Amino acid sequence: MKQRPSGQAIVYSAIDVKNWAANRPTAEHARPGCCSRCGAASRPTGAVVGLVGHGVRLRQVLGPAEPDGPPVVQTVAARRYRCRHCGGITTVLPRGLCARRHYSASAIGLSFCLYGLLRLTVGQTRQRICAAQHSFEPQSWTTLRTWLTAVEQSRLLPRVRRSPPSFSPKQRAERIAAALCAHAAGTGSLAQQAFSGAALAA
Repeated sequence: MKQRPSGQAIVYSAIDVKNWAANRPTAEHARPGCCSRCGAASRPTGAVVGLVGHGVRLRQVLGPAEPDGPPVVQTVAARRYRCRHCGGITTVLPRGLCARRHYSASAIGLSFCLYGLLRLTVGQTRQRICAAQHSFEPQSWTTLRTWLTAVEQSRLLPRVRRSPPSFSPKQRAERIAAALCAHAAGTGSLAQQAFSGAALAA
């Protein structure tokens, strides 16, 4: 659970971004087990529902929807709930989204794999991940370095350990991508494993 300064909190569903966008879950289906603020049960036995639907909030999600797919822009409707007991608001997001990030965790993880493990250049990585190809210099992408810094500061993919200070950006990306592949613990290409592992490590 991620707590916001306002007391509102974000929880993550077991449903991934792709399936959530294709078939938005109902308020009942996405309802979390308890209030993120006071811990009151959302479905107390013999009583009225404790967490009631409080609308949706639309979010754009950038990056490839598949490890080998092109970068796209998806719109995801996050579910919001209000607690009858304390008035707290809980926002439910699909698995694989990152709070306050436009790109999905999977897209971010894939970028580390392409740049670090598969040795693509920054420009080549950007072409595979970035949804706005026409807006920037094709061979530069400051967002990638921003993500690397955020991981080192535990503000992104917090389950991934920091790299040694002496590591170059490419070495850090390689180390992060290897850790994400380990989270996936499955078969498939390195890109597929980093894509899946990032959603689990977000």
